[in-house]
Amino acid sequence: MLVKRIWIDTVDGSPHDPVSGDVDVVVELESGEVWTAHFVTLPYLTQQLEMSIAVTESQRHGHVALETPHVIVDTLEQGVIEDVVYEMLGAGTFETVFDLVIDIPGPDPQEAQPVEESPDATAL
Repeated sequence: MLVKRIWIDTVDGSPHDPVSGDVDVVVELESGEVWTAHFVTLPYLTQQLEMSIAVTESQRHGHVALETPHVIVDTLEQGVIEDVVYEMLGAGTFETVFDLVIDIPGPDPQEAQPVEESPDATAL
């Protein structure tokens, strides 16, 4: 898989905090496929867990649920995110965390052109 472009997008549209924030990362491959994943820093994840625990403490059975897979990084700097994307591609872990948004399908076997028989073909 060869990367064509990597976009870093803040979740709420405001400037992101590279030390304690979160971003959505969109990767376009040369094939045309587009993949996305959620990148967070450990301080951001800790804050989210603390808020979730505080909400569930009043419930009979407290729980914490993360809605999407997260890629945890030290900082949300563009160079770090790009390095992580390439490392994941090289390690074969990219598809386990990134979600496929746009799939470029191969040729449909049902739309394949029939092979014409030559007039010399004999029936068996």
